Amino acid sequence: MPLPAVGIYIRLLCHCWNEGSLPADPVALARLAGAGLRQFKAWWPSIQPCFQVTADGRLVNTRLDRERDSQQRFRSSQSHRGAARWRHNENTKVSKSLENLQKPDAAALIRHSRIDAGPQCSSSSSSSSKEQIQIQPAAPANLSVSDEIADKAGRFLAKYPVIYAEERRGAHFPLKPVLHFHVACELVQGWPDLDRLELMLRTFCKLPASEKMAWPGTPAQFKHLAPSIDARLRQAGV
Repeated sequence: MPLPAVGIYIRLLCHCWNEGSLPADPVALARLAGAGLRQFKAWWPSIQPCFQVTADGRLVNTRLDRERDSQQRFRSSQSHRGAARWRHNENTKVSKSLENLQKPDAAALIRHSRIDAGPQCSSSSSSSSKEQIQIQPAAPANLSVSDEIADKAGRFLAKYPVIYAEERRGAHFPLKPVLHFHVACELVQGWPDLDRLELMLRTFCKLPASEKMAWPGTPAQFKHLAPSIDARLRQAGV
């Protein structure tokens, strides 16, 4: 491949990696490659064999897709290992903290558990009972959630990168379970029906890049747009 064509090819690969596919229109491709249309058309014949046309008329690079899939599987396995290690370490910390308590009063339990006292455990009240305290070692430090919410949040997070890849043409989302768990808990508290929440996520992933709050597609961005997405679906009778 001639040197000018190599530069165009590499730029197109970068866009294809980010977006999952490329438009087949020469004008759009030339713009993505940062080349003039005449220059692009002169070198395109040597680049075109590196891309394949999909059923919906988009261009993909099969080698790039294989590499993306390989990295996604690797990152997913590492995320699961990291989350398991984190949960184990936090469980150990909480257990040791509770063993060292001399007076298991409500205030001490709050300090050594992984929840925020919140409105149900006011620091000005000395009559808070220990039954109000729920220790959730798998949750972030300032979050109080039930086992049911934590379980749903974990299942939703497991589906997040899968749905993301399906709806964004194989694009990879770097899920960080520890970072995103808090948002996932808030989402499943607002929408306890996981099927409904997953439908909303698919709708979110299909939003165009022009809607800034929808890209790159983090759980926090999804949470921000979730109410409007839910309302849009209801208006459509879904």
